[in-house]
Amino acid sequence: DIYRIYKINNRLLKFLKKYDIVDEDLRAACYYELIKTSARLIKIKDYYVDINYLENNNLNFICEQINNNNDNKILIKTNIYNPYVGELFVKNIKKVNNKTLN
Repeated sequence: DIYRIYKINNRLLKFLKKYDIVDEDLRAACYYELIKTSARLIKIKDYYVDINYLENNNLNFICEQINNNNDNKILIKTNIYNPYVGELFVKNIKKVNNKTLN
C-alpha cells in the first residue's frame, strides 16, 4: 500500500528528533492517507518504484534518480526520517518474489 503525508505535527516532530524516541522512523508525527492499495512495486536498492510508473517512463531516468539519491515521488521509501507534506511511503509490504537484476 502507498500512503501520502498530508499534515505534520511539527511540535511532536521536534520532540521526537530532539529526544530520539522513535527507533524506526518519524511517521508518528505525520498524518497520512492511503492513496493506492495493492500496488505492485519493485524494490531497487533502498527504494520502491511503482510498476505502472516503470511501464510509462524511461528506466535510465529512474536509475539516475537512485544514483543521485533524489527525494521525489518516483522513489518511494518505507522509513521516514525528514518528513514533508506530499511525501509518499510504502507500508504493509507483501513480498511476492525476489530477483536480482544487473
